Amino acid sequence: MLDMVMDDKNKQYFITDIEVKDGKMIITRADGSVSEEPYSGHNLGFYRMQMVRNAKDNIGPYMDDLGKDSFLTFVKRYAAIIGGIVGLYFLYNFDIHIAMKIILTILLVLGEVGYYLYNELYLHIVGSEVLECLATEYYLNNLSTFTYYDRENYTDGFIIPPEDIGKYQLTKDMLEQLATGIKEARENGSEPEHMKLTYKKIDTPKNMV
Repeated sequence: MLDMVMDDKNKQYFITDIEVKDGKMIITRADGSVSEEPYSGHNLGFYRMQMVRNAKDNIGPYMDDLGKDSFLTFVKRYAAIIGGIVGLYFLYNFDIHIAMKIILTILLVLGEVGYYLYNELYLHIVGSEVLECLATEYYLNNLSTFTYYDRENYTDGFIIPPEDIGKYQLTKDMLEQLATGIKEARENGSEPEHMKLTYKKIDTPKNMV
């Protein structure tokens, strides 16, 4: 799951990933720390619900911050382009030695290109985070579709666990399609605990058994 914690001191409590391996759960948190916990169905459900609670508590402010970041980056990118044009205008309308004009023009163009590419890269990163945030928001708003009560372990069970959103780059559209498939399977009498999902990066729902 995307690290959505705004306050660094709370990163130690925000779970970003859960991996089950060799009878243990490997818990990764936003501060980079990794711990191992004994695996059981109840423990797994507990930590997954903690991920859900963490996301609910942090997603609103984090999405607001992403929106501001994206807007400021767009403003800075186009302000730099306009500034470069204005700079070239003044450069060629003042009496400066021709060699100096050429050098300054090259430096200005290189600076503009570098700054533009930096902002493009940053916007790409922010865009990926926005997509994951939108997917997480949809997941949280439709949590009842993706979860069930695990009667065997007396805890919440997950048809789609929260860590899979980031791990498999699930988008909002993919989750919408999966939700439709899950609802249809339930209507046809399938028990949630018996549903098996296979992730595929195509525009169709997951296979469901």
